[in-house]
Amino acid sequence: MRLAVIILAFSFVSFLLTFPNFGPTSFALIEEHKIDAGVFFTTFYVTHIAGLLTAGMLIDKIERRIRIAKISALILIFSSILSNYSPLIAMAFIGFFLGVFADVMGSLLGRVKPWIRGTVLALGISLANVFMFLFSSYSMPTFEMTLISSVPLIPALLLPEVRLSKSERDGINPGILRFVPPVIIFYLLAGFMYHTMEPVFREVIVSMHVLAYIVTILIAGYLYDRMGRRITTILGLFLLGLSFALFPELPILSAYVIQSSYAFLDIFSLLIWVDLAYSGTEAKHYGVGTSILVASILLGYWIMNLVELNPFDFGFLSLILLILSAIFVASAKEPMPSPDEYIMRVRGVGR
Repeated sequence: MRLAVIILAFSFVSFLLTFPNFGPTSFALIEEHKIDAGVFFTTFYVTHIAGLLTAGMLIDKIERRIRIAKISALILIFSSILSNYSPLIAMAFIGFFLGVFADVMGSLLGRVKPWIRGTVLALGISLANVFMFLFSSYSMPTFEMTLISSVPLIPALLLPEVRLSKSERDGINPGILRFVPPVIIFYLLAGFMYHTMEPVFREVIVSMHVLAYIVTILIAGYLYDRMGRRITTILGLFLLGLSFALFPELPILSAYVIQSSYAFLDIFSLLIWVDLAYSGTEAKHYGVGTSILVASILLGYWIMNLVELNPFDFGFLSLILLILSAIFVASAKEPMPSPDEYIMRVRGVGR
């Protein structure tokens, strides 16, 4: 199960970073086809939310889930080729089926023991950022970019099937509501970053998801498993606040610090939904939780499109939001279940 999660995380994040999530392939397509960037990325995010929510309601009732991931991977590869001819239609397919793929990954992540989940997830994401770094190091035509960005999906096609029992349980753990506000704030700020800070980072040739991130996310995954989710997340919030304080006077240092901060916050925001899920409802919780995450990025991106902020106001607003999110995290119950809680949950006794 752990190897399957590592491979699915690698495939998912590699494709996400190099293509639809403000990746270099997306910008090449936007420039070549003269597409409005707002429309292009909104198409991806809206359909991604639809895929996450739709699959989240269904996957827990399916035994052969790797098969669903393989079908989704094939559609994503085909859609990558299609993007050279009809980018917006391709992005709609990519958004939806990448959501399906992510929910399969989330449902399997929920079957990994909680005290090693962070490390397992971090390893897959770190490897994906190595691929992103290599991908960004070479200049190539747009068609080749669409092909190569889909190469990491191939390992998912080679995975053996994992049969899981169907879930007949319904409902969402209300405990996730305590973590919705901080996740919304984290990724509103990510939307601000993609709109305001990412163009500056690209000018100084710093990629947002590489270098410091590759190593830091391994450290973050280990700390989440050893120290718990709350304390480690507050460390990530401190780094995020520091990165906003350094921008725009020190853009390179700000980029390295923000890479490190999101290494912590990304792990947290992908783990807590399965940490809190009832046994057998991991895909449902993951789909709902990550759709909130994605919607927050989109909202933050559009807020910054519509509202002009000077650097002081931008930093002040970010600081206020970070303080609020730290309060939410610190006041919530530790989401990672203890070994005893995990055993009870698997037996259907716990939440």
